[in-house]
Amino acid sequence: TTRAGSRTEGEGILRALKKHDVLAAGFVIGDNIEGDIKLIADWLADEHTIGIFPYSGQDATELPANLFIDDIERGIDAFDSILTAYNQYSRFFRFPLLQYGETPEKRKEIEEFLKIENIAIAHVSVLSGDFIYNLSFEKVANGEDGGKIARIRDEYIANILKEIKKAEKLAAEVAAAAEVWTRLPLAAVVIPRPDREPVRLGRWTKLLSHSRYHPCVGRFAA
Repeated sequence: TTRAGSRTEGEGILRALKKHDVLAAGFVIGDNIEGDIKLIADWLADEHTIGIFPYSGQDATELPANLFIDDIERGIDAFDSILTAYNQYSRFFRFPLLQYGETPEKRKEIEEFLKIENIAIAHVSVLSGDFIYNLSFEKVANGEDGGKIARIRDEYIANILKEIKKAEKLAAEVAAAAEVWTRLPLAAVVIPRPDREPVRLGRWTKLLSHSRYHPCVGRFAA
């Protein structure tokens, strides 16, 4: 998902997604759009998904439940017609800053509203496919079959650990195979590994890569 901060940024993200043939979901704060929905239309035209935040972007701890729900409705109203025009009939909502409310009662009130309005909560996940486990979990969460719940939990954790190991292996291979550039302050000194001298390149400091990954230690001159 993305929270593009400007039209230029949003258009750049769209170009990158199209280049790599990737579909994405963008969650929109209505108050940030200021009536200009061209970028939303461009996302929908490229078959990406649009979800909503409350219109003001405030999180659930900043407003009473009834006002937070009003803000959600306003966010829905801002985009409902264009979503329908582009045949996106599903509605997705994400809690800003992942704040679900200060109390279980407040969270329940908000979630009941979303359920009545048939709006799915887009929880944050480690992997884009995590929602499959969540769907399975929701089917058995209120039942008494602890064995099924434990199986889903264990399968999910095993899958996450497997994917994390794959990602770490890939990251190590990339670090070992490529030269990495990073923007650092002028006075920065970077030590790629203990037995090598720092490399100074003005404001751009080159991090040397070697046959295997070595943590880089940065220190700043007084």
